Amino acid sequence: NTGFAGIQNELFGFDNSIMVFGDAKDMLQQLLKDLKEL
Repeated sequence: NTGFAGIQNELFGFDNSIMVFGDAKDMLQQLLKDLKEL
């Protein structure tokens, strides 16, 4: 996938990265809740 400038973002190809979609506040609260349950 290329971005606005037509340049592919290298972060998308890293094995140790993920993309989180959704409202930032809601997603962060859910991630923190899930981490506390580990």
